[in-house]
Amino acid sequence: MSTRRRILVICLVFVLVLTSALIYSYPVGVYASGDENIGLDNPTFQMGPQPTPPLSPKDRKLRAAKLKRFNKWLATQPKINPKTYDRPLTNNDSLKVSPTYLRIIEKGVLSVIARKQEKWYYCGPATAQMILSYDWGMGERDRYSQKYLADYMYTSPSDGTYVYRLRNALNELKDPYKNPTAYWVYEYLPSDETDAANTLYSHLKYDITNGPVKQALAFHTNTWPKRGRDVWGKAYGLIGYRSSDGTSGHSTGHYVTGYGYCQYSTGRHTVWYIDSNDSNYGYGNCFGYHEVDTRNMATCVNGNAHYIIW
Repeated sequence: MSTRRRILVICLVFVLVLTSALIYSYPVGVYASGDENIGLDNPTFQMGPQPTPPLSPKDRKLRAAKLKRFNKWLATQPKINPKTYDRPLTNNDSLKVSPTYLRIIEKGVLSVIARKQEKWYYCGPATAQMILSYDWGMGERDRYSQKYLADYMYTSPSDGTYVYRLRNALNELKDPYKNPTAYWVYEYLPSDETDAANTLYSHLKYDITNGPVKQALAFHTNTWPKRGRDVWGKAYGLIGYRSSDGTSGHSTGHYVTGYGYCQYSTGRHTVWYIDSNDSNYGYGNCFGYHEVDTRNMATCVNGNAHYIIW
């Protein structure tokens, strides 16, 4: 065999080996549709832009119906003043926490049972499992395993779970007999912190208390979006991912489950959520039931791709 032919054969073998390595380095099906992964080669897990495939005619109809019901309810709510919304009514720190001053104005909670994610990248499947188990009235039992949900949503260690796939799973695997109007949509939060907090809180309040179906929500977050504290003096970031003063933390893409809300007499609005991540990054265990300022949660959502599923 001539030297030229030997070189060509070596090059051909190298190309075949490289191609095989690329094919088998990702789970089967994750990249099946091609175009949805454009721009999603992110350096950080589950962070960055999200694909938004077009809805089917049926989904467009269901989404429009839910938005119509929501907007009809929203029109009955008091108009907010952006200058005072979710801001302290006093600068006196002692009054902010005084039992005689701190009263609950409104509150809504769903009895969602916490689940621990079974793999480090299973926050999406664990969130879907919690929401669907509640929807089916399963209590501590599970309607679907996390492995089943991960396969269903094409969850991978590289990209986690796409927002639209989690939404699809909730709509396709929900209890069809509970209420035919039950439907989840994803919402893009505005960039302004006050507008984002108000949007998130109103959707949370509607789904948990005022909609025809009581359903939990999924928040697609950055666990520690930035240093510092919000207007309530609380460090930005989810519980267990940052120090109490907000100077250090662990930032990653992550899903958590929204199951409650609360407004206090100080003017403070809060989100109650469940974290499935049984890990400790030096700030306490992340797993469990938590309460954070609505501004904080909105900032965590906007620190990722701006999406909530409600």
